[in-house]
Amino acid sequence: MSFVSVIVPCFNEEKHIIKCLKSLVNNKYPKDKLEILMIDGMSEDRTRKIIMKFMKKFLFIKLLDNKARFQIEALNMGIKLAKGDIIIRCDAHSEYPINYISELVKFHLDEIADNVGGILDTKPGEDKIKAKAIAKTMSNILGVGLSHRSIRGNKPLFVDTVPFGSWKKDIFQKYGEFDKRFLIAEDLEYNIRIKKLGGKIILLPWLKIKYYARENYTKIWKMFYQYGYFKNLVNKKHKVLSSYRQLIPVLFVFIYLLLLTSSFFSFIAFNLFIFFNFIYLSLIFSMSVFISFKEKSFSLLPYLIFSFIIIHFSYGTGYIKGFIGIFLLTRKKLDTTRTLHTK
Repeated sequence: MSFVSVIVPCFNEEKHIIKCLKSLVNNKYPKDKLEILMIDGMSEDRTRKIIMKFMKKFLFIKLLDNKARFQIEALNMGIKLAKGDIIIRCDAHSEYPINYISELVKFHLDEIADNVGGILDTKPGEDKIKAKAIAKTMSNILGVGLSHRSIRGNKPLFVDTVPFGSWKKDIFQKYGEFDKRFLIAEDLEYNIRIKKLGGKIILLPWLKIKYYARENYTKIWKMFYQYGYFKNLVNKKHKVLSSYRQLIPVLFVFIYLLLLTSSFFSFIAFNLFIFFNFIYLSLIFSMSVFISFKEKSFSLLPYLIFSFIIIHFSYGTGYIKGFIGIFLLTRKKLDTTRTLHTK
């Protein structure tokens, strides 16, 4: 049986780290064939104390210091120090099913793909109506498109990317380590690298990871802004779009801003701007009503509408700013002011 290393980058995760560790410890995989490397970006809350408490009871858990603090540094550190034949990356914001490790190992032993992952079952970050609305929009096709947050099924799928990921350790000799420039979207960049060199990526739709979404609009704005911004660096490095669906919110924000600016100088542009807003708001209002009806909670309605708007505008704005800075102005210094260390 393969020895497995689970690497978990973390920073200030006291709200979720207990659930994450419990789910990993409870996985049905031989503990003498397992190590869990908690790679902490020098947390300032109770995260480290909680991890050390688990370490006293479970000797296969280790705490490592990530003094550079960024997630990308934690990943490369974990890969270098891992003793396992198979490496599984986990997120501290999540809970994992009891068969998570064994299912990933099984597919790696069959040598079907270089990277294997499950899907995200997005849950509220806290028990408040705003957080519930955010979680619903982040698992809805109108919010995130047809992605690993919205795919369902019981058959493995060959895909472009998976959440978090798992690999045989020796593939890092073939594809290299994670690119340190990618403070965000490092997994997407690595998966494009794998596919360009002939590798395969498999998604297991039945393997559901409980992912706890950010609980407020400020964190969601920063999160999707970063996604949009760093997609440009991925596209520039590989000279390819990671997916065409990523352009939908970008085109939406671009057209919105163009019509808004033009409406000050043209009556026709003003009417087009009004019509554009009507179509957009009708679409997200209809979807929000549908979700509220399904959840039997119409108090969700205004929060759902605002959540959709936040996700679309933050991603589109980040992408446009990244395109200007990375492609047009060819800036080497990236916008890292919004990057939240290991989050």
